[in-house]
Amino acid sequence: MNFFCKKHRFFIIVHFLVCSATIEQASADSLSISKLYNNISFDSIGRVKLNFSGVARFEASYRNMHQLYGGMRPRVIFVNGWQNTPFLELTCRGERGPVKFDFGMAFMHGYMGFDQKVQPSYGQLFQRMGGRAKVPTRIGMVELTINESHKLSSLTLGANIQRFNEFYRPPWLWYRSSKEQFSNYYSNISAKFDNRYIYGGIQGLGIEITELPKQFSTTLLLGKTAGSGFFNNTIGIAPAIVFVGGKVSKSFGRHNIAYNSSNSMGYEENFNNNYKSASIHTITSEFYHNKFTFFSEIGAGRYQNVLVKKDWNPAVVMKMNFNRKNFLKLPFSVQYFYMGRNLYNLVSEVMNSAVYDTDVLGLQSKGAYDITFLPGLVTDLGILTNNRHGVNTDVEFQIRRLKASFGLGWNQELSNEFNVITFEHRNFAAIRSRFAFYVNSFGPYNDLVQFFMRNFERIKIEENPDSISYRKSYNTVNFNLKYKTSVFGRTLYAFNFINCNTVSDVVSPFPIFSDASFFRYIYEEATITYNFASKFHIIFQYGYEIARGNKRTTLGENGNPMNQTGVSKGIGLDYNLNEIASIYIRHTWFDHKDKSFVLDNLKGTETSLEFKIFF
Repeated sequence: MNFFCKKHRFFIIVHFLVCSATIEQASADSLSISKLYNNISFDSIGRVKLNFSGVARFEASYRNMHQLYGGMRPRVIFVNGWQNTPFLELTCRGERGPVKFDFGMAFMHGYMGFDQKVQPSYGQLFQRMGGRAKVPTRIGMVELTINESHKLSSLTLGANIQRFNEFYRPPWLWYRSSKEQFSNYYSNISAKFDNRYIYGGIQGLGIEITELPKQFSTTLLLGKTAGSGFFNNTIGIAPAIVFVGGKVSKSFGRHNIAYNSSNSMGYEENFNNNYKSASIHTITSEFYHNKFTFFSEIGAGRYQNVLVKKDWNPAVVMKMNFNRKNFLKLPFSVQYFYMGRNLYNLVSEVMNSAVYDTDVLGLQSKGAYDITFLPGLVTDLGILTNNRHGVNTDVEFQIRRLKASFGLGWNQELSNEFNVITFEHRNFAAIRSRFAFYVNSFGPYNDLVQFFMRNFERIKIEENPDSISYRKSYNTVNFNLKYKTSVFGRTLYAFNFINCNTVSDVVSPFPIFSDASFFRYIYEEATITYNFASKFHIIFQYGYEIARGNKRTTLGENGNPMNQTGVSKGIGLDYNLNEIASIYIRHTWFDHKDKSFVLDNLKGTETSLEFKIFF
């Protein structure tokens, strides 16, 4: 029996909507019950006050494509489709006297079913736990954490920031209503980046002491991070520790200065003769003025393994944010950065496009599953990568209900190490990312790199590496528009985002949209959302993507370079049942075609249904 026949899909959807209607009334009645349990006191253990909360999320999507793409099955259903996206999160916050604490658990389980030709894949149920406690002492406020996220600085501990649009729904969205989500996005003029990527998760122990004398504070972190997964089995008495980080900071009123340190060490997988390490140490400073804010981070980092011991390289980031009191009367920012080639920190905001770490001993220990290396990466505005220096500027302005921001960025390699360019597919990126999971050689030409909710592609420059005398120069333009109006007494938002990138061997402050560039990329994304009823939002999305190479890059079967065009169209419906529960439906048509590489063609649809409850 074909599970994906139209009759079965129809009955499943009807059954789900009937259950949802029942839940709407039941959850409305349960609001008073949830308030009853919001604050529970246990006198038997000394007046401990506890507050319970959580999120339950069911998400299922069905993708239907017309043909195979790089060995991927054309028809797939996902239930909680990513192995690290929780379907249930539980949090408990409490206090006893001056001591405050919280702990949480996240349960994850994924299912991926193919058409009848292939056996389905069942994910394993697993959980993630963490907690923290704040204890006041004579020396200061001591905070202990286990398996929690932390932020040291941009270059020492964080994560690569990522922009996402308002149509696709990441699993960690905290908004309880669509009205709140779209209103929040409109209120911020700049293009929205995912705040989840500010912090880096730590599987281990953290100790933070604040309110020390003379306005000092300190942090010590021990354990393992998501980005240190390629460091394993350290020697010594603590074999589970592959990451050690810390911070010492001092405040001067509104200003702050801090020393930050990040160190990853271990072996290449389980091969004990391949020890390697990556370290970076920086000084950060924050200075606040009534007209501007100045931030800087200056330091040095290096990478070494059993064969290579690289020199320490400098790292510099300086940024000034001007408010409306400046001479332009408009908010704008200017950033300069210099990232040495040997900076290799997989637990920071610095993406690695220069250090090739894979298989230094010929052990083939990572192979196609190493997604830590993106040679010649085309970066978005403000995104940092090693072996580069550059400048980014951004200005914001508003004309009545129209909000806009314009950004211009330039960066250049310090040395040309690889004849490769890696760019990100922004069009229907969430759908693309589920074609395969965490591999660096996927697709009909083995040139796609699959990240979590991201998809990259490599394009090769066909020139003799021994005769390279140029350094690749990268240009970026971002233009973001947001508009709010009222139609028939209901709120309508219109969002439009444009991103342009070029890569050439010519230094220019502006993108070069001609065949003089190795690579040109244009992406436009338009989203309209309308609150047509008190509990309903309808969302329309359109995406358009162009990627072009020149004759100096790899040529396709017809003798011409990359010539890609991608289109996506989507419609969605949000139904906020009440204060704690909502249903989200999304349907997307997508089409991608390369006129030069005949196998790089895909077309299909994806439908998703999400049911989310806050309690």
